[in-house]
Amino acid sequence: MRCPSCGLDNNLTSRVCLDCGTRLSAAGYRAGRASAGWAWLFTLLGILALAAAGAVFVMVRTGHTPAIFARPTASSRAAGTAPTRAAATQASGTTPAASASATNGRSQATAVEETLEASRASRTKLAPAIATVEACGDVSSTVATMQQVVGERSEQLKRARALAVGALTNGAQLQSLLVQALQHSLEADQHFVSWAQALSTGGCSGTAPHTDDYGAAEAASGSATVAKQDFLQAWNPIATSFGLRSRTEAEL
Repeated sequence: MRCPSCGLDNNLTSRVCLDCGTRLSAAGYRAGRASAGWAWLFTLLGILALAAAGAVFVMVRTGHTPAIFARPTASSRAAGTAPTRAAATQASGTTPAASASATNGRSQATAVEETLEASRASRTKLAPAIATVEACGDVSSTVATMQQVVGERSEQLKRARALAVGALTNGAQLQSLLVQALQHSLEADQHFVSWAQALSTGGCSGTAPHTDDYGAAEAASGSATVAKQDFLQAWNPIATSFGLRSRTEAEL
């Protein structure tokens, strides 16, 4: 800024002349301050431009991308999300292993329940068939129904032996008790069929006699009842824990 008194070119931000001390105009001072501010801005932009040009030069010469310009890789993204997943698991209080175990337990309990329901359905067929033979009714037709029940019991026994029970409480013992119960039930059914077949062949009137086959059927049925009670004592708490129904031995 030129001094109006002595003509000295002063610094743009000077308030007074550095030679004669004459006070410089306020407008000139403000203009000088503004010019100085712009000068700093242009200087900063120039430095940034030089830094960017240097980074580009390094990438071209070395083939290496500085971390600030690098795109995230799949592994870095996975690493970045891992803490978030771990935090979510910790917040829920359930580990993946615990969740998988609960899922397997429910699936296995449902498979046991399906076997029990099949056994109940067979029992509902057998009871009226025995009553028909006892009354010397249509024994021939009833034998066919009883043979069907024997076939169903055989399949249920195979299914029970093949059940996966590793995720259930005392699963191996539970399975063993169920197999025993179904085995005794199958033996009882087979003896009832033999009893009915003999009456169908030899004839029946009034009330059917209780032969040795009938006695063997009743004995096997009693053993089945005890085994069912032992099984249900272990099974019912498990069933209710998974929202399944509890049962009595009369339903197996």
